[in-house]
Amino acid sequence: MPVTPFVDDPEPPDARSPIWRYIEFWKLQDLVQTRQLYFRRSDKLEDENEGLPPSEYERALNLSKFDLNDIRERDHKIGSLAQFRQSFYVNCWHIDLGETATMWARYGKDGVAIVSRYDLLKQVLDSLSDKIMVGLIRYGTKHLTGWNVIRFVTTKRDEYSPEREVRAMIWLTDTDDGINRHFDLNNRPHDRPIYDPPLTLPEWIRRDIDVASLITEVVVSPFASEGRLAEVRALLAGAGIAAGVRESPLTAYSSFIPKEDELKRFMT
Repeated sequence: MPVTPFVDDPEPPDARSPIWRYIEFWKLQDLVQTRQLYFRRSDKLEDENEGLPPSEYERALNLSKFDLNDIRERDHKIGSLAQFRQSFYVNCWHIDLGETATMWARYGKDGVAIVSRYDLLKQVLDSLSDKIMVGLIRYGTKHLTGWNVIRFVTTKRDEYSPEREVRAMIWLTDTDDGINRHFDLNNRPHDRPIYDPPLTLPEWIRRDIDVASLITEVVVSPFASEGRLAEVRALLAGAGIAAGVRESPLTAYSSFIPKEDELKRFMT
């Protein structure tokens, strides 16, 4: 099934824009050895509010915080979205405007960044039979209109904007999932599902892709252990992937780059 864009077509102006995926080394090994791209169910991502409207946008519902009927209606609307998002599976990339120490510290750790292009990502996904979408994540609420699940699952809060995310997303639509898993036995709605999704909505899925066509380069993290560069080269060569491998230019300054736990202390 052909890849489709998100609502309102948020895409890079240049289809050949470089994209990076900062990952730990074992994830590169997994990708190269299995030749499969990993997609995580959206409610299992780091942001617990993934796929839900920013709280300040709930005003679009025009409901009172003090009316019990309105509170029930609000919980029903948010709970429905919290259930619907469980049918979206996500693979995250980063639009490249230059390496950032923050992205290495949060996601690359002692691993690598896979380098590709936006058009190549779309090409390798285009042959899949799934309903699949690719586009730029947007941040904040200025672009939001109406009450649209696709807009919400492709929107993140402003604090995530430095990630400049490119998102590949599979939407599983024929899963026989009910629509009321956020209602309890007293028929009271909750703002999160209170029953688990069916087995047709696992926590993650994989899809076979042409890995060699996707990867144009691999950059080794400035936090990587000695010998990682040679290890990555051997891994790619053994898999018949001709992409180049190089160290991050930030490696020379790695002692000055804050680690992930230091970043968290700085941001709190």
